[in-house]
Amino acid sequence: MDGIEKLPYGERVNIILLSDHGQGAYLENQQPYVLSNHVSLDGTVIIEGGSYAFVHLDEPGRAAEIVATVNESWDHGHAYLPQDAPAQWHIENNPRFPDVLLIPDAGYAVLSSEQKADKINSGDHGWTPETPAMHGFFIACGPNITAGISLGPVKNIDVYPLMLSILGLDPPEIMDGDAASLAVTLYTSGRDSSCSKQ
Repeated sequence: MDGIEKLPYGERVNIILLSDHGQGAYLENQQPYVLSNHVSLDGTVIIEGGSYAFVHLDEPGRAAEIVATVNESWDHGHAYLPQDAPAQWHIENNPRFPDVLLIPDAGYAVLSSEQKADKINSGDHGWTPETPAMHGFFIACGPNITAGISLGPVKNIDVYPLMLSILGLDPPEIMDGDAASLAVTLYTSGRDSSCSKQ
């Protein structure tokens, strides 16, 4: 902050800090769900990211069977087909998502096989967005940010419209964020450089 203030244009700089997720702890003595103990991993590519796992299949027709098998045998998590995931996750038909999502309950883990047991450490991410420990942070300050506001939960996708307002740019026709959410609350043409945060 001191360095920015010393710049010849420092009084015109707005700062936005935003994390994409939080970090949580695994429960002590929790037993991870080991996928290979319940379904064949032949013809799969599994992406293990934090506590969760994404299953990509050579034969997508197996997806419903895998989901059913996992959900019958897993007490501390849930398997989803992308179209069945909660609407607030915004998965929809995005091709980046896998054929099967394996999402553990907070504090638990899923592993593709026993050989991956070393991936569990003291803390991680990847539990549902509704899990409080998964919430990130948002801090904004500068001449175009209303000072002294402590916000409730903020959606990451609403930060982009705020940035457009600050820069005086028109939003695109299709935008995930709500232009009225943060921009109306925080955007100002004033000169107070205090911060607002969530």
